[in-house]
Amino acid sequence: MLATFSILALAALYSKKFGTCVQLPSGANLSYEAYADFSRPYFFPMAVLRQSDGTIIGRDIFPIRTTETATYGTVWPDHNGPALFTFIWHKDHGLVRRDRTPKLFEQLQSDLGEKTLGAPRDLNVNTLWLMTRLQNFAHFQGTDCKVRLITW
Repeated sequence: MLATFSILALAALYSKKFGTCVQLPSGANLSYEAYADFSRPYFFPMAVLRQSDGTIIGRDIFPIRTTETATYGTVWPDHNGPALFTFIWHKDHGLVRRDRTPKLFEQLQSDLGEKTLGAPRDLNVNTLWLMTRLQNFAHFQGTDCKVRLITW
């Protein structure tokens, strides 16, 4: 009985902390990959950038920047993930990778402007830092978070 209560309490705490997401103006969102990640210490999941349909763009993005129209950064490879790539998620064009469509990437990059949200342009941050920072603002808090239960 006590074990069941403990598991339910732990699930409720994890749901409150790791079930949140940040809706970005570009249409993408920042959320945790799952409620629990059995491959990481203390089962803490990684913060990830997702497309509007819930598909993960990248697990370890550093540096990451977001503007009113786009989110851009570099995805670093993990042990079984894709190779390193630089991308722009644009609200009109979706995911644009530098290695696949360099001309469109350069055009979108030149139109990004100087204003960034969450972090100054000269401060390199990762997905967890940006997500934690933007969660403090009510207009970024998302309600439709597509988060898996577990991962490993």
